[in-house]
Amino acid sequence: MLKRATPVFSFKRGYQSLFEAIAKDYDVITGFNVGRIVRHRSSISIYQAGAQREPEHFDKVMLALPLGTAIDLFEGESDDGPRPVVARDIFKKLQYTDYYATIAESPTLFERAELHFTFGSQKLGLAGGHSSSQLWPDSKLRVFYHYGSPEDPSSVDAAVDNLKRNLADVGVTVGSVERTKHWRYFPRFSCDDIAVGCYDRVEKLQGKSNTYFLGSALAFETVEHTIGYSYQLVDREFPDQRSFC
Repeated sequence: MLKRATPVFSFKRGYQSLFEAIAKDYDVITGFNVGRIVRHRSSISIYQAGAQREPEHFDKVMLALPLGTAIDLFEGESDDGPRPVVARDIFKKLQYTDYYATIAESPTLFERAELHFTFGSQKLGLAGGHSSSQLWPDSKLRVFYHYGSPEDPSSVDAAVDNLKRNLADVGVTVGSVERTKHWRYFPRFSCDDIAVGCYDRVEKLQGKSNTYFLGSALAFETVEHTIGYSYQLVDREFPDQRSFC
């Protein structure tokens, strides 16, 4: 972990490295591409996609992945819910924002500029603004975080071009681009869906057929809020595990 100006911290090798380190102390199965989930009255069977191996069996399943995709893994309907059609009706309402991380050089951001953020971006005519971080002190590469192009939000090339234009507006130039990663950021329900109790409907599904739903869509797109929701769910549904959390 890199300690920056208080209270900002960052993981030098990303959150994936943290998860891999934690997983070493637990019975974790990796490299298992889930193809379908079959829920029985008192157990869960999880099948690997495109494989002939026997399924893994569990007492309960907690889904911490894009919920709009997760619900498509369920096969058939269980005895007491949540029925796939009910959950799918809820999670298909999720909205996303196209977000990008681009690794590139920037000759105008000097070496000691470990972080940069834009504030008041709307006044500058920027759609959402941008930021960057210097994760590797011995390298000229930086990681830029930015939104997609308003005209073509899902296009990687358009997003990088838009980043370069927005950076140029504040006097920053970008050199060679090594890689750009796109993901659907900030899963959320609309204000109208929230007003009619969308989150309450999700909470009523928790624990049905030994199935639980997690992830930032049910909290907020920050690590702290997502972890907080997970702890709260465990405290409520598994009170004997409180000391573990």
